[in-house]
Amino acid sequence: MAYAHQQLSINRKPRILLSHSQSPSSKTEILPPPRCSATTSRPLYRTSTTLNILVEPLLKQNPPRLLSYASIFQFLIGRNLLKLGQQIHGHMALRGIEPNAFLGAKMVAMYASSGDLDSAINVFNRVGNPSSLLYNSMIRAYALYRCPEKTIGTYFRMHSSGLKGDNFTYPFVLKACADFSSSWIGKCVHGQSLRNGLQFDMYVGTSLIDMYVKCGGVEDAQKLFDKMSMRDISSWNVLIARLHEEWRNSCC
Repeated sequence: MAYAHQQLSINRKPRILLSHSQSPSSKTEILPPPRCSATTSRPLYRTSTTLNILVEPLLKQNPPRLLSYASIFQFLIGRNLLKLGQQIHGHMALRGIEPNAFLGAKMVAMYASSGDLDSAINVFNRVGNPSSLLYNSMIRAYALYRCPEKTIGTYFRMHSSGLKGDNFTYPFVLKACADFSSSWIGKCVHGQSLRNGLQFDMYVGTSLIDMYVKCGGVEDAQKLFDKMSMRDISSWNVLIARLHEEWRNSCC
């Protein structure tokens, strides 16, 4: 309860005020009039209206459904509304609601995209049965904050638990391998991606090329590029940039 009260007190003037004792007939606090954000020309009245729509089910459901919370956290991802996200999280705590893997993934993404990696980690660690979706969300969070060791460590923790990575997992993990300058770990991840049937995935393939190039394995990158059945402009750019760099070095 102390944690919930702390979360609710963080934002002294919340846009939306929720109480665990609200009845279905209670109303949310009126949102401020529409205005323009300091960082964007898009009016905020659409955000306020959407939030009202998303919050309304929480006032009618007793107890609130996890899916209702998930919709709100999904909406808050990338919108830099951390205090509002903390307030919704506090409402969950007051109602004694613990996130499952699906809801936890949305919460991790919201916190990470709002500048609060510590809270994202805390939510991740509190979920009892993590899913691939939750692991992907945490892997992306670590990658966003340029924590290659933790990105790779979370991936291997996911792998050791019996969960398989997908075409969302590997680009972030391979980027971490490149940032960590570890071609050995990158080759291990490459092998696991092959066992998961992603050898023909264009995005995974491009990430592999980028990893090999940055770790000095240009020949491996070239072989992988030649085997790709589909290539996009990113695949070409990664390899061309590295070959151009090698040509310049040889001319010096």
